[in-house]
Amino acid sequence: MKVGKLPYSIYKSKMPHLSLSGWLSTLPRSVQNSSCGPTAAANIIYYLAKHNCCRLISPQGDLTLTHVQTKLIDTLARYMDTYKDGTGASDMIHGLENYVINRGYNISIKWVGKSYTGKYKCGSVPTPNWIMRKTMNPYNTILWLGQYNHNEKKELYTRSKGHAVAVAGFNSVYNELLIHDSARYKAPVTCELYKLAQGRLTSKNTTKQSQASDFHELYEVYPYEHEESYINVIEGALSFKVYPR
Repeated sequence: MKVGKLPYSIYKSKMPHLSLSGWLSTLPRSVQNSSCGPTAAANIIYYLAKHNCCRLISPQGDLTLTHVQTKLIDTLARYMDTYKDGTGASDMIHGLENYVINRGYNISIKWVGKSYTGKYKCGSVPTPNWIMRKTMNPYNTILWLGQYNHNEKKELYTRSKGHAVAVAGFNSVYNELLIHDSARYKAPVTCELYKLAQGRLTSKNTTKQSQASDFHELYEVYPYEHEESYINVIEGALSFKVYPR
């Protein structure tokens, strides 16, 4: 079923597919392994730097492309106060904002989700229509995911950990997103969007619960074999556009 009044499909094919920082990184290993948020942002920042926002990254000079991209991830991780347990939503938003402003550009930010309550929040639950609209140029989107274990008998989804990915495109006919994921070797990763079944979302560290049917699962169409069977739930979405001062 086609989603809204959207183009059938778009794909930002020039967006890089960066992995978590490697041997060139100056970050502690524990931070490198938890830098999915900065890496998702780096995919988009690098893409924009090659599309009329060249000052978003430093001149390459004699450095290799890998070195430049790793340096960008490291810099964003520091702006976002990423640590061994990852990046908070507020830290990701304000770190991205400060980075873009310090590179000489303006930025417009919108957030939909419950884990951030600041001035950029414009909703509580991201919908496929909102995500796709905010992926079309000049906008770019990062998804904030919760990875859950599902107990069907208890109708309970229990959060295990979080993850962040860059949205590189969509197919509105099949209700699919095209994802660049730092935890995957291939790109794009094709994911269908499904409304969760009845039940409740919860976390090991809280007694608070949310209605599962309000949220969408990001279901990978061609998953790796023998992979942990987490259900990726879209908990939040950060959309932004960068423009000259």
